[in-house]
Amino acid sequence: MQIKTIKLAVFTLLTLTLTACANKPTIYYWGKYPSTIQQALSDQATVSVDEQISLIEKDIQNANHTNKPLPPSMHAHLALLLSEVNKLDLAIKHLLIEKQLFPESSSFVDALITKLKQRSPASQTQTKN
Repeated sequence: MQIKTIKLAVFTLLTLTLTACANKPTIYYWGKYPSTIQQALSDQATVSVDEQISLIEKDIQNANHTNKPLPPSMHAHLALLLSEVNKLDLAIKHLLIEKQLFPESSSFVDALITKLKQRSPASQTQTKN
């Protein structure tokens, strides 16, 4: 009888532990961001850059409605995608947001901003003159 009680107690403890881990809420709003990245990086990528931009922008809007912060790199990733479609000013805007939200990334973000500014049409016309 005592062994059955111990087994039941261990089983109950394991079940409660696993349930607690499975339901642990995250502090960040992830939305569809992880699946968007996974689809884009898969061998059979079916998500265009414009679709990725749209999905991430929707996630940002939804995060604002839930009052949850976005995870690190979401704005930086959006900036990368925007730079691929030559929306450099908007890309820089999102990099500045990333830098504001995650100051520890300042050096890296500053380097990215410098690279984007070198690619911008305004800087190219200045170097030609």
